Amino acid sequence: MVKREGDDHFSSTTTTTIITASSSSSSSSSSSSSTTTSTIDSNGSPLLPPPPPPPSTSSLLPLPLAAAMYLPLHAALQDGKRVIVNRVTDHRDVTEVYVMIHSSAENGDGYGVDEFPTEKDFLKEVHNSNGKIFHVCDRDSGEAVAAFVILDSKYYRGQGTVADSYTVVKRSQRRKGIGEFCMQMIVEFARRLGYSGIYNDTFNDNIAMRKIIEQAGFQKVGFLPMSARMPDGSVKPSVIYYRELVESPGPLSALGSGSVSVSGMSGMSGMSGLSGLPAPASHQSQILDRSCTSGLQEVDRCVESDTLPS
Repeated sequence: MVKREGDDHFSSTTTTTIITASSSSSSSSSSSSSTTTSTIDSNGSPLLPPPPPPPSTSSLLPLPLAAAMYLPLHAALQDGKRVIVNRVTDHRDVTEVYVMIHSSAENGDGYGVDEFPTEKDFLKEVHNSNGKIFHVCDRDSGEAVAAFVILDSKYYRGQGTVADSYTVVKRSQRRKGIGEFCMQMIVEFARRLGYSGIYNDTFNDNIAMRKIIEQAGFQKVGFLPMSARMPDGSVKPSVIYYRELVESPGPLSALGSGSVSVSGMSGMSGMSGLSGLPAPASHQSQILDRSCTSGLQEVDRCVESDTLPS
């Protein structure tokens, strides 16, 4: 027994070993009895072992995949910028995400002009592929600085077990570690949503994005010689990457070079400055797991009825 400070009753107890007969045999002995031990005090009452000490924050991490993750999620990027990650559930927020994608396509630096010519095309892609849209907003200004989408893969011929993902970072917010942060979120969110693997592709000449994807543990698995059309009419090739998603959440430090501090997130260790475990869920919290819907029910109905604006 371990004596804890302040538990004086331990000093006045005696221990007795009780031996009980058993009919089971042991391979290491010819005797047909075995022993079990328990501890009782001087009054014959059993002693319970002392409870373990309260766990420290470090012993709580990493948490199992079953541990809940709640959105919105608060984080601090490597430059100190505080951001909030949340699901997009409002049509106005969808428009804000699409404007970032459209701007990127017009500059030929992430998307082709013929990928999502209209917001309606973008939403149909998300809707038809069981997609979920997430945005990253500046905590102080409320401005959306980036977004990412996770949806059923077009490369996988089955249904729903492998994901595709894509990311967009507002041009004025690039080179600040936001792309790395989004890729970390994509890997963890896809795992939480129940996917066993994830694809990601980017233009062959997008060296910065290729580096981010590779640092996140993706392997190059393919090449598309004709991927998307540029504003000047040329067609760019793309590189396809893939990553297995293990069941147990891994350290995010292995997924990218960005240093971030996170609260409201469980099961995500290895991040520099990890600030703790999730705050208690409120009525505004949303759990992120494999039962999670798109969050765009109203927009989904518009897609199905073909009433979205062009």
